[in-house]
Amino acid sequence: MTIASLKYRQKGATVVEFSIAASVFFLLLFGVMEFGRVMYTFHLLQESTRSAARMAVVSERNHPDILKSARIFLPELKKDQLAISYQNADGDDVSAGLDGVYFVKASIVNYEIDLLIPVPDAITITAPAFITTQVAESLGAEPGTWPGGV
Repeated sequence: MTIASLKYRQKGATVVEFSIAASVFFLLLFGVMEFGRVMYTFHLLQESTRSAARMAVVSERNHPDILKSARIFLPELKKDQLAISYQNADGDDVSAGLDGVYFVKASIVNYEIDLLIPVPDAITITAPAFITTQVAESLGAEPGTWPGGV
């Protein structure tokens, strides 16, 4: 065996070692990036519920601007994923009207996050429910006639 053939075989071993190390490095790198993106989406979900609850406490019941305010942060949010409930002082739902409404609760449920990891089958994560409750203010009523007398 000559010295030239030994050097050539060493170059092949270096390429194999690099490919193994690079695979592990890129797997970790993309995993950290995906984790960060999922955490950012969770933050957007929380901000969307906060924005929707804030709009609901100053708007008429089930006003279209409530969904619009949630879609500022998540444009792909579907109407059936956002639930707004109007509650009395005990936390029970008030089904109709504004009398006795003290709280407004906005929640986002069944929101799916598509991961960008390049795998054959698309991976999705269903986010947990995000809920924000705020004290009712005007609910679209004229000043001085707040529901619940808060």
